[in-house]
Amino acid sequence: MENPGKAQIGGPGKASCQHIKIKFALSEDDLWELQIGRDPWDGVAEAGMAIKTTPYEVEIDISDMERNYYRTHRFTILRGPSETEEKMMVRILAFACQAEDGLAFGEASDEPTLSKRDGSGNVERWIDVGEMDDRRLLRAAGVAREVVVYSAASSAQGWWAQVGPKVNRDNVTVYHFRGVPTSGLGKLADRDMKLHCMIQDGQVWLTGNEETIQLDIDKIAP
Repeated sequence: MENPGKAQIGGPGKASCQHIKIKFALSEDDLWELQIGRDPWDGVAEAGMAIKTTPYEVEIDISDMERNYYRTHRFTILRGPSETEEKMMVRILAFACQAEDGLAFGEASDEPTLSKRDGSGNVERWIDVGEMDDRRLLRAAGVAREVVVYSAASSAQGWWAQVGPKVNRDNVTVYHFRGVPTSGLGKLADRDMKLHCMIQDGQVWLTGNEETIQLDIDKIAP
């Protein structure tokens, strides 16, 4: 007797194992892949999902007068299917403000947005973009010598007023990108970007695609 709770593929009397692979192209940025495999003895259906990211080639010329840092960096940044171009550009802006040799973008949600590691792979600098909860920040402060957080949200001050007292670590620094809405940063996005970033007196100018966006960099903590 067949188990009514099992997914069945194929008719009775089929003795060979069947494997069906179905691909759904939902949009330009997303690719969902459903794989269904059938064992004729138990009728088990298995499903897996592969999600496509969108690569952007970036060349950014950085003139940071505050750190006396003048370099051109070239890298590929991957935009996830649920990430807007505006949020991706905030990540690039954070890179420009903290740029140094060895600074790398994280590849998973439990990793820093950006990090600098030592020769043993330990995190020296943990850099995040967004309004993180206190558990993530405490974890970061426990494993890294220095933690830097950038928020581009208008709610940054209120967020830190709630989260800051729970974190209360000397090695955590928080900045707020303040100025035009982050939607303005989306105008600079292109699959092959050539950007110029100038940082001086607590302000940053990011230029690309014949557009320039100016933001204030407010230090919230400590």
